[in-house]
Amino acid sequence: MYEVLLRMKDEHGVTVPGAFLGIAERHGLIHEIDRWVVGAALDLLESDPEINLTVNVSAQSLDDEQLLELIRARLEEGNFEPERLVIEVTETSAIVNIDQAQKFAIALRRFGSAFALDDFGTGFGSFAYLKRIPADYLKIDGEFVAAPRSHTDDSIIEVIVTLAKSLEKKTIAEYVEDEATLEALIEAGVDYAQGFHIGRPGPVSQMLNRSPAA
Repeated sequence: MYEVLLRMKDEHGVTVPGAFLGIAERHGLIHEIDRWVVGAALDLLESDPEINLTVNVSAQSLDDEQLLELIRARLEEGNFEPERLVIEVTETSAIVNIDQAQKFAIALRRFGSAFALDDFGTGFGSFAYLKRIPADYLKIDGEFVAAPRSHTDDSIIEVIVTLAKSLEKKTIAEYVEDEATLEALIEAGVDYAQGFHIGRPGPVSQMLNRSPAA
């Protein structure tokens, strides 16, 4: 499983999302960007049967009917399994737009795709939000994963994993930077891992030549 990462290229080089997505949101351009990114991800899924993709969208896109219609139409006409697409939203974004997040997640499930809560564990009422938002994946916030971890971090990871398993959800740990962290996560029962130890960001063409991992 790969996570789709957006970068903007211009005459000055490559710009990371943090430098331009906020501006896009303020100027009403974020819907177009999210639709383009999701469309590109669907193209990749259709062209390569060996990969699964997660795509992070803006909180503003949670009520974007055009985005949902794009996903529905492409999944219906595509020659790939809908569950290979996972749409993710940060927990803090979902909290602010909890009704929209709930409707979005329900729609994705109806289409056969999945919904993930990114940076899970950072919100004050993280566990309570699971009653409203039917997420399929919980992405454990990197603050609890990155070394050096404390006993508190390990305990929080253990609680999230136990909760996820009891609710039949999958867990993904972010910020996995070394083998010791990966081994600790495997022992804790985490399902998937992300981070430089697993694989560094790279062009799509480069990623498709490697064995998929998450």
